[in-house]
Amino acid sequence: MSSSDVRNVCALPISSGTIEDAIIWHHDPKGLYQVKSGYQEEKMFQQTQLSASPSTSFQVPDQVWKMLWGLPVPPKLKHFWWRCCHNSLATKQNLFRRKSSREDVCPICLAESESIKHLICGCAWTKAVWFGSDLSLTFKDEVTSISRWMCNLYSSFSHTKERMYFFSKLLWVGWHIWKSRNALVFHRLPVDPQSTIYQATRDNLEFLSVGPCHSFGGSLTHPLAEVSKEVWTAPSSGCFKANCDVAMGKGSTTASIAVLFRN
Repeated sequence: MSSSDVRNVCALPISSGTIEDAIIWHHDPKGLYQVKSGYQEEKMFQQTQLSASPSTSFQVPDQVWKMLWGLPVPPKLKHFWWRCCHNSLATKQNLFRRKSSREDVCPICLAESESIKHLICGCAWTKAVWFGSDLSLTFKDEVTSISRWMCNLYSSFSHTKERMYFFSKLLWVGWHIWKSRNALVFHRLPVDPQSTIYQATRDNLEFLSVGPCHSFGGSLTHPLAEVSKEVWTAPSSGCFKANCDVAMGKGSTTASIAVLFRN
């Protein structure tokens, strides 16, 4: 077993009941192993193993592109992410290489070269955006390329519906990171992680609410399409309201809780 499988097994809670253990194939919704599913997972595994190599010839598997083009998001978001994976965005680094910019330094942190991977998930403010969003992504390990990062995220899901739900939000967040960066470069508007998160969530909800019924591998509509109508109201005089949230990392045995008291 791989070290990641060992961690996942150790993180499983022990049942207090008397239910017998069962062997399941978690890459299939019904838990049944199929040769087709096994072949696809093996092919994906072989591709992701290339992430340990510094080679720039990494190829995204066809099933990942098929998933991306099938996401219920505007075409401009899919095209944007395709450009990220093919290093064809007009970042400072790319412009500098083409002698269209005097320097390649990131216009936000002013500390590192603005490559696409630095822009999307390397700069301190973009890390704050990913962590503060519904995705709660962290970057403990260095991202070698956007393509490999995308494939690793793809492999972390066993169900198509959950994978498409995740990547739909990921594309919206990435798109608004790019828009916020451009607003600073061309209009001198400071970047704000909270504003970027809000705009990504707002546009996602708006697109799902006015567009056709978007399903994720079945009849179930995207959960974000059901916009909550609840509005926070202040407590009565002399009282406080406690708003809380809990987060647990995938494969982790620890959790974090944050509580905000407001009057």
